[in-house]
Amino acid sequence: RKLVMIAGRTDVTMLSSFLNSEGQEYVAGLKEYIPAASTGNLIRARLEAGYETEAVVFCVSLPVPVRRLEGPGLRLWLVKRRPRRVIRDAYRTERHLFRSVLAESRAVAINAHWADEYSVVALSQMERPVVITVHDHIGHILRWMPLDHLGGFLIAQWVLRKGRYFSA
Repeated sequence: RKLVMIAGRTDVTMLSSFLNSEGQEYVAGLKEYIPAASTGNLIRARLEAGYETEAVVFCVSLPVPVRRLEGPGLRLWLVKRRPRRVIRDAYRTERHLFRSVLAESRAVAINAHWADEYSVVALSQMERPVVITVHDHIGHILRWMPLDHLGGFLIAQWVLRKGRYFSA
């Protein structure tokens, strides 16, 4: 079985039961809730089916640049995300930190969720194939939301042009 890295917004408390005791304590102490159950459900399903899985989640409240938590079959990478001005430089700091995660990763492929920072950082490397799971389309969202989502729209357009493999 091939090891896959799943990168996306995830409620990490959903994964705490798969972590060792140190990881469970660390996750319990995080003061951040990332409202995305779908990616967490995918990771849980893979683990429950016996597939070894790596996961990457960006956290604004993380006190260190990168934190790796482990459990049987799971390596969970928490990566610091800046709270603002990330689109201006196309997630430069996050891309750099993601590359440091990839240096230690054993995954043969990356499944990035959402056409946002997760896809941008995954596509910024050339070592592993990337499948992007698109959960929404920012172009449709812009019809109903204010223009402060325009940067996200431009990033999503870049992801859709640059990516090769997509799922929905």
